[in-house]
Amino acid sequence: LVQNSALYPSVDLPTNRSSTKATWQQNTKAYINSLSGVTKSLFVRTAENMNPQNKIVRIYCNHQANIYLLMPLQHVAIFGCTNCTIILGTVSRMVTIEHCEKVRVVCATKFLRINHSADTRIYACINTRPVIGSGNKNIEMAPYNIHYPALEHHMQVAGINPKLNYWDMPICLSKDVCVGPLPASLFSSIAIPFNVQGITVCNPCPLPLEYSQELRRKTTIVNQLCEKIRQMSDNNGEGKRLIHSHFREWLVNSGNLRHVLDLLYHDDKESQ
Repeated sequence: LVQNSALYPSVDLPTNRSSTKATWQQNTKAYINSLSGVTKSLFVRTAENMNPQNKIVRIYCNHQANIYLLMPLQHVAIFGCTNCTIILGTVSRMVTIEHCEKVRVVCATKFLRINHSADTRIYACINTRPVIGSGNKNIEMAPYNIHYPALEHHMQVAGINPKLNYWDMPICLSKDVCVGPLPASLFSSIAIPFNVQGITVCNPCPLPLEYSQELRRKTTIVNQLCEKIRQMSDNNGEGKRLIHSHFREWLVNSGNLRHVLDLLYHDDKESQ
């Protein structure tokens, strides 16, 4: 396989991991955005607050971060990230993932390449077979699992066919068995908690039967649990306080409290 440098220009990723300050740099001449140093925090960009000409994004050296880039892009390179969730809009050319560990990536793209990464999970709509290069360990592939209001419009802009998905047909360039499908029992959807203009109300990418059944099963369980909690809250004030107490305890122990606070802070800034 030979990479076409005209379609997929080099992004010259740095390897310095010493920076801990989040930086978002825009190179207007090269139409490149660079995101680095996001640590234990939230970073959000949508098409409304992004230069439409800057289509190439480098995401490097971020740690324990939640990153959302909900817009049409051309090329995205993810390098040297650990314990991150990175949710991309649509990518018309290629997503590359290199030297990452314990990263969860959601993307709709035409091409995907992974090198020298470990314990990484990809939820994807890919119009060609993903390429799994050398130096990888425990790569899990799963079908696309998000939607947001502008998604179908962004897919049209990027020229991505939501009905054509080769997520489960990787090309492995290594002799080692390092990639496999995510078990359906572990599959779930990811909610996008931001207001984006558009008309999409559900995931436009068809799910394999076992994954769609698992998603319906989990949705039913959540709905039943919500109904039980509502009944307990209506009938017993002590039960309501107990539920709130255990929920706060779960937020702290699971590490989700920081993400929730980041989302609340983001909403406050957006409303100002």
